[in-house]
Amino acid sequence: MKQETLRVFVYGTLRKGQYNHYLLDKARFIKDTRVDGFQMFSRGFFPFLYEGEGSIVAELYEINQRIFFSLDLLEGYPHHYQRKIVSDVNGDEAWIYYFENRMNERYMSNGSYIESGDWLSFNDMFEE
Repeated sequence: MKQETLRVFVYGTLRKGQYNHYLLDKARFIKDTRVDGFQMFSRGFFPFLYEGEGSIVAELYEINQRIFFSLDLLEGYPHHYQRKIVSDVNGDEAWIYYFENRMNERYMSNGSYIESGDWLSFNDMFEE
């Protein structure tokens, strides 16, 4: 029986070379891309997104249900992050994890806005 595949955009600790990327070891990398309609913030160890004017850098992966379940656990879905299907700048659709609204002021006040939408470039500034 063939297992259903899903697609997911990842933008932080799940990207290549990052400490949670091991969860995608059995996933199929599709491409690097950008996703419009989100603003990115960093808490130092991880980024988070809110819907808004902006664009983020992401990697697109094809995953199975087991990986999807692991990602839900990592992201604390549905109590911490939410997820929904969005399109990238080329029209490819996939799931993305984000904060649904700005009600969590603690995250906003302790987060740094990443105007470029690229958490890896932002994080590199602190590692030099």
